[in-house]
Amino acid sequence: MIRSFLFSILALAYVADGQSLSGEFNISVVNEAGKPLPFVGVVYRRIPAYLPRDLSRSAAPLSGDQSHSGGPVLAPGEVSLHAAGVVDSNGRLAVAGLPAGDYVVCGGTSTEAYLDPCKWATPVHVKLSGGITASASMILKKGVFLNIHVDDPNNVLTETDANMGVASDMTVGVIYGSGAFWPATRVSLRPNGRDYKIVVPAGQPLNAWIWSRHFSLASQAGIALSAEGTKQAFQAVLGVDRDVTVRVTGKLNPDQ
Repeated sequence: MIRSFLFSILALAYVADGQSLSGEFNISVVNEAGKPLPFVGVVYRRIPAYLPRDLSRSAAPLSGDQSHSGGPVLAPGEVSLHAAGVVDSNGRLAVAGLPAGDYVVCGGTSTEAYLDPCKWATPVHVKLSGGITASASMILKKGVFLNIHVDDPNNVLTETDANMGVASDMTVGVIYGSGAFWPATRVSLRPNGRDYKIVVPAGQPLNAWIWSRHFSLASQAGIALSAEGTKQAFQAVLGVDRDVTVRVTGKLNPDQ
């Protein structure tokens, strides 16, 4: 079944000085062999221009612009837009009624291990002019799933703790390069733990990192982890998913 081309707006578009929404772009998503990939999620963001810092301090905020409180101010006539869609069964997404400008396009799927180019490669850039239909192709390369399991045999993670989310009570993800970090997505909540997942590239030195200031952690063998958590170095092999497991052993005082 073909899904709606535009399924959610992730942020409002702020339009100033009556700038018209008149452009259109067509995105095709394929694998490295050129085969269309159906029903891949696509996120696109317009890159707006901002007033210089000295002018931003004195400028009145644009209509509907919430960025003026200590932050950058959109230049007159500029639009800030961040939205998402899903390609159809033929791997295509057409979006009309967009303001002219430069766009960054990202994409991926939670069901197959394809790497989001905005995380692991060069993002797709689309330059859109008013009244023009621009086309671009996004090639998704294969990676592997890094599955991180946080076991909780003693039910230390109460429902309230679990609802705090990934960012507030536990850091789970992958470190790469010179220390950059991508968080993993929590994909399930079990009676005795949680499961996280992220797509990572093969053949590249990486570190799985699990850390918490709220809970004490141990390795799967029961060896207590340090206050810095665990950084497990690995290099993924294409076609072989990677699994890392830690245990929650107790609660910590976050103020210590």
